[in-house]
Amino acid sequence: MGYPVIQNPISPKVIDPTQPLPCETHEKFCIGYLEKGKKIKAYRYAGLGKQDGDEKASAGDRVNACQMFDLPDIQARLKYLRTKRLSILDIDDDFILIEQARLAKFDIGRTLNEDGTTKPIQEWGEDLTRCIQSIKLVKAAKDGNEIVEVTFSRKGAALDSLMKNRGLFGKNNEQLKPALYLEVGRSEE
Repeated sequence: MGYPVIQNPISPKVIDPTQPLPCETHEKFCIGYLEKGKKIKAYRYAGLGKQDGDEKASAGDRVNACQMFDLPDIQARLKYLRTKRLSILDIDDDFILIEQARLAKFDIGRTLNEDGTTKPIQEWGEDLTRCIQSIKLVKAAKDGNEIVEVTFSRKGAALDSLMKNRGLFGKNNEQLKPALYLEVGRSEE
């Protein structure tokens, strides 16, 4: 996959996002954003703004962090680094969508027998077991069986994420409607 080489509007240098950014502060910002997940934390990681982690960031620091995040060289580098990270994990956009769809399609009824009792987890199958968020041992029975509490991933969050991905959260969803152009002509008499 090729990455576009972009022109940095601040400097006349051409930036190759597959290489560390020439500006050390910008590169640190990118690394900080990948590690911390927040613009202001990335800004501090790059050595900018207030460095006291307990102190609330000033409005100026927050604005500067957002402006730095929006720089084309930083956006290109972040896109490359995210893609590289996901390729190492063997995760791509399709995998993420498939997992979200799996959660969205989750049916609790498939965990039950016809009489309403719970099937053993071993019988649930991969689609259901991949929807499990946690399993907690509640108590062990004298007969050797265990009573467990199973928490499933949030179906609503998966649906929201899929809807965002499909563009279904647009202000009025105009982006999903094909443009309709009507040509109204005057009749020549």
